[in-house]
Amino acid sequence: MHIRVVLSALAGIVVFSGCIDAARILAVIPTPSRSHYIWNRSLILALAKRGHHLTILSPDKEKEPVPNLKLIFLEGSYQAVNEAFNYEDLANVNAIDTVKFLWEWGIESCKQQMQTEGAKELLKMPPDSFDLILTETVLHDCMYVFMHHFGGGTRIPVIGMTAFGIGPWVDIMTGARTMPSVFAFPALPYLSKMNFWERFYNTIVTGSHWTGMLYYAYPKHQEIAEKAYGKAIPSIPEIGSNISLVLVNNHYVINGPQPQLPGIVEVGGMHCKPSKPLPKDIDTFINGSQEEAIYFSLGSNLKSELLSRDRQQMIVRTFAALGPKIRVVWKFDPDAPIDDLPSNVLLKKWLPQEDILGHPKLLVFVTHGGLLSTQESIYHGVPIIGVPFVADQRTNVRRLEELKVAKEVNILTTTEDLFAKTILSVVRDDKYRQNMKVLSRLFRDQPQTPLERAIFWTEFVLRNGKGRIESLRAPGIDLAWYQYFLLDVIAVFFLSILIAVLVLIASIHFVCRMIFKMTFKSQSSKDSKKYK
Repeated sequence: MHIRVVLSALAGIVVFSGCIDAARILAVIPTPSRSHYIWNRSLILALAKRGHHLTILSPDKEKEPVPNLKLIFLEGSYQAVNEAFNYEDLANVNAIDTVKFLWEWGIESCKQQMQTEGAKELLKMPPDSFDLILTETVLHDCMYVFMHHFGGGTRIPVIGMTAFGIGPWVDIMTGARTMPSVFAFPALPYLSKMNFWERFYNTIVTGSHWTGMLYYAYPKHQEIAEKAYGKAIPSIPEIGSNISLVLVNNHYVINGPQPQLPGIVEVGGMHCKPSKPLPKDIDTFINGSQEEAIYFSLGSNLKSELLSRDRQQMIVRTFAALGPKIRVVWKFDPDAPIDDLPSNVLLKKWLPQEDILGHPKLLVFVTHGGLLSTQESIYHGVPIIGVPFVADQRTNVRRLEELKVAKEVNILTTTEDLFAKTILSVVRDDKYRQNMKVLSRLFRDQPQTPLERAIFWTEFVLRNGKGRIESLRAPGIDLAWYQYFLLDVIAVFFLSILIAVLVLIASIHFVCRMIFKMTFKSQSSKDSKKYK
């Protein structure tokens, strides 16, 4: 036991040692999503604790001042996207419409954020203000103007970050093209083994996304960025190609195994941490259950009040039907009080999610299936009832269904009877909890924590990068998409075959004509002699 403790301590020293001075780091975290900020925040706070000085551009604020951390606030970001978009409408749209929604969501958010005082303040700072840039690589491509302004990829290195996991948004910037024959687009609920029609549709959706990003979304972001900057900048893909390394919220347990380049580092579940004691009122409520407890949350964007009053009442009746022995903790921020709330349900505007998931009496997590919530549930070994709405949520839930640790329900169409039966089927069947414990062990069993890995690679880039680190750069990034997928080679190959076939046909046709002519001429000579 003592040897293991010593070895663990030595491993920690190796991971966190390094001859590196405190660096000035800019973190561009513009996504108006609290969960995204929580994921990025875990690395930001860890770097600040290690003495680095961080400036954060974000629509989120810290409750209290943090040493070594300066916040530049993007005011009004949440209000802008919440007024412009209705998330509930996305529950039953197809993948291509989901992709269009994400483009428009990012463009609208960028348009508003680049007009804020925070963005203007950052652009006024001298170009040599930072030693490293951390930047989100999803949806807010207009923010690459800050990479250009501060010399990202030329004077200082850049690290990309994405709480979404690996997807086409990472592919375009790193050259790690995802093969649509094997890997489904995140908005599609396809699993690892796709049939022909699934591969066919996946190729269409993936290709549509790439085409739309290059010829629709990027030009829009370019226009927004140049308007804010006041002058022309290189193209968005050109700036993005200067990213040395990308930290992705990916883990094979939920995302499946994927081939990786050295410039893509998986730090899935970087935000996950052991649970702490709950606030007294919540702890008393959960411990008061005669059996077990259930936790229900739709995450930071899909708030429960987005559901219609009819759907809210259906959920209340479902929880009441579970009986008084099962307690339900519900993260809910209603604009109007819920009538006839049963005694076994506790409503709260804010809840310490990981502390609840780590409670020994918690048996099931009813969740929208967002990647961060899903990872937290796996980390703490809690089975899931998935009620997905949009983007990768349905894919995450289907994947967990395949692994027999979850069941899916359409929260917009289900009945209270079906909803209650689904919940109880997971509560009563111990195989879901046992299977999730196995997943939890796989998720946690790593040579270093994801956060330690993220810190190491961040400081690796600081130590070794004076601009773009070429040794981490994939050669595929300089190839056009048709070159990467060998479509030009395949086209030449089949064109060569076609030409060869045409030449052969022409040769056969020529020979046949010659034979025919010779035969006809010979026959004509015989006939002419005969008549003479």
